[in-house]
Amino acid sequence: MNRVQCPRRRPRGFTLIELLVVISIIAILAAILFPVFARARDAARTTSCLSNLRQLGLAMQMYADGYDGIYPWNQGPRFSPSKIADNLAREDKSDLSNRWDGAPMVPLLTPYVKNVRLWFCPASPGPTPENGPGTSYQVNAFIAVNTINEPERPHGGPVSAADLVAPARLRLFQDFWNQGNGVHRDGVNSVCADGHAFWQKAGLGGPSVARWWTP
Repeated sequence: MNRVQCPRRRPRGFTLIELLVVISIIAILAAILFPVFARARDAARTTSCLSNLRQLGLAMQMYADGYDGIYPWNQGPRFSPSKIADNLAREDKSDLSNRWDGAPMVPLLTPYVKNVRLWFCPASPGPTPENGPGTSYQVNAFIAVNTINEPERPHGGPVSAADLVAPARLRLFQDFWNQGNGVHRDGVNSVCADGHAFWQKAGLGGPSVARWWTP
């Protein structure tokens, strides 16, 4: 008995319309997910930077504890020019260095920090404008140099922990300010003299202060 064989059906491929629909769906998903991934990456960098600054703030406190409460003062070399980051009044008009440059702090605090990568923000891992190659963070110039000539300043020279009027508000280190544009989500990370690190919107001020005599 002969069997009637049915003709084999040839595999059917995608039509052009189906292919375009698939491509459109992938494009829509990518448009939705890529910003999510970017925000997650930025959040991870912000968190890592905050951790760096907390440890730098702790290192600064440990240094001060070992020197009768005196913070590092007027160390060098600091890098120049400083036409943007440091344009405040100076006691020494010939000093054109960037007093916010954190590079002089690196050799002083490295014994307390150990990991040199802590000196670089994950969002800006290389040298920043006007700063030296040692770090992408800025140190508080009112503490580390204290040569910004303002009439309200109680004294020049070294600053001690006892001089600080509001340690919980006083910034020790911060991200490179980037002329008010910020580093993390249009803002910057900072660590205060009491050891807590935080994020704040760039260019809008906030609860923190830079001058050690400000309440």
